Amino acid sequence: GLIALQDNLIDTWLYWQGVAAYEFGPAESIFLRNSLNNFPVDTEAVDQIIETGTFDLEQPDRFDKGFPAIEYLIFGYADSPAEIVSAFQNEENLRNYLLVMVTDIQEKAATTYDQWINGYEQTFIENTGTAAGTSLSLYINNLNQFYEIIKRDQIGIPSGVLTLGFSNPDKVEAFYSSNSLGFAKAALASSIRFYKGESTASENGLGLDDYLNHVNAQKDGQALDQVIQAQFSKAVLALEEIEGTLSEAVDSDPEAVSNAYTEITRQIVNLKTDLSAVLCVSITYIDNPSDSD
Repeated sequence: GLIALQDNLIDTWLYWQGVAAYEFGPAESIFLRNSLNNFPVDTEAVDQIIETGTFDLEQPDRFDKGFPAIEYLIFGYADSPAEIVSAFQNEENLRNYLLVMVTDIQEKAATTYDQWINGYEQTFIENTGTAAGTSLSLYINNLNQFYEIIKRDQIGIPSGVLTLGFSNPDKVEAFYSSNSLGFAKAALASSIRFYKGESTASENGLGLDDYLNHVNAQKDGQALDQVIQAQFSKAVLALEEIEGTLSEAVDSDPEAVSNAYTEITRQIVNLKTDLSAVLCVSITYIDNPSDSD
């Protein structure tokens, strides 16, 4: 029923936080991140789709598809679970759009996976060096780009720190299911695994930490890896200090949210400037304007 559908969405969306940083190779070619998780959802656009039955899932800059749009339909389309079920029973376009979006996510995820295991994995391994477009460059750029999404989109914009102190509780990720804080924690944990070369099962392989220690990278009299790992720990603890849902906390506990934003932001210079400089990799992605660039 509806509850099972809601649970499956949250489980899948949570899993997505663990792989969203890998937006290169096959994922980049099909705009996987934009297809699956452009947030916050444009509810007016989704409502228009339900009314007309016309849509275009191949436009990467739209905010009317993927996990956020599905969440809106199955959590926020009506005032109660019973009313949501009734809407699905009575509105064919509603059922059709949900099915089309789920199918699109499945197909794009399968395409990305198939291309990784059928050629791109070996291409990635063989693409050595530090120039733009090499695997190390792709890896470091995507770590930074994903981390900026955590900083700006998951925490910064909702908190109001980027909008003159005016909070935006409805701009959080997963607003309708109140999972935004859990997703931010999962995304941060994913970025730490990405940095350390850990699998989702916490098996520690070669990572950027090993690169930095191999070249004995230093910052302010400490190993750069120690500086980065310590700041990751501070960011994790700061997120843990936020109580309740993130959309409520931006107004009920703005100091905790602002502190989390600050601790997350303090890592930017370590990853974007120091790490990339030590490993001779240029930051090549175009980031949205923010206060820390």
